[in-house]
Formats: sequence, structure tokens, C-alpha cells
Amino acid sequence: MGGLGLVTAINQGVFKADATSTTDDASAMGINKASAGILDSTFTFGITDSTITAKDFNTAQISATSTGGDAWSKLQSSSTGIADLAGNHSITDAGSISTIASDQGFAHSATVSGSSTAFATQEAIGMSGYEVHNHSDLTLSAQAMVTSEANSSAVS
Repeated sequence: MGGLGLVTAINQGVFKADATSTTDDASAMGINKASAGILDSTFTFGITDSTITAKDFNTAQISATSTGGDAWSKLQSSSTGIADLAGNHSITDAGSISTIASDQGFAHSATVSGSSTAFATQEAIGMSGYEVHNHSDLTLSAQAMVTSEANSSAVS
């Protein structure tokens, strides 16, 4: 039997990828998959005043610049507050579950002598995959925020 639980998890990621070429093509890619504040965990509490707080913050900047060829950049990122990827975890008798998932990203490509392409695919999910079982009141709060930008420029 569980007891009082005060679970707090914060995951913060910052990543940057740059590629620059003066004679050939330039390619930059950043992939951030399955980032989570809490991942694949089971919680069983005995006191319903127990709380779970999970935060996942990610920031990415991807840049490709070429003066002698094509420029290509790709950003792929996902942030989740609480995630059960296996699909077999649960939360039992929590009084409060609070999650924040924030994913901010920027993909930029520029060239003066070719083609330029930039991709950004991002997602933020507050809570995913869990079964929640409670014998009393539960406060559930989930926030998901995405700020995404992709731009490319070519001068020829």
C-alpha cells in the first residue's frame, strides 16, 4: 500500500546544430524524440493528498548556411509532461496531477548559390497513455505549448 507522495520532475533540454559551407552544400538536422518530465512509471498512493508535478521544456535551434551550394535544415522535436509509451502504467489515488510541456524551435536555411529548404515538426503533449484510478477527487492540469519557426532564403 502506498503513502503520501510528493513527486516533482523537471526535464530541460537545449540543443543546437549548425552547418556552414563556403564551397559545397550545407545540411543540419536536430531530432529530439520521447522527451518527458516523467516517463513509463507507475504510481500508487495511499493518501489522496499526494501530488505529481512534471515539466518538460525543450529549446532547439537548427541552422544551415552555404555560399557555394544548397542549404537544408530539419528540426523534429516532441515534449511531453507525463508519458506512458509502453501503455501499461497507471496512477492510483493521486490528489493532484499537474503537467507542463513546452517545445520551442527554429529551423533556418540560407544560401547565395543554390536552393534552400527548412523543415520544423514539433509537438507538445501534457499527458499521454496513462490509466488514472481514483477513489476521491482529483485535480488534473495539463498545459502544452509549441513555438515553432522554419524559414529559408536563397539569393541567386
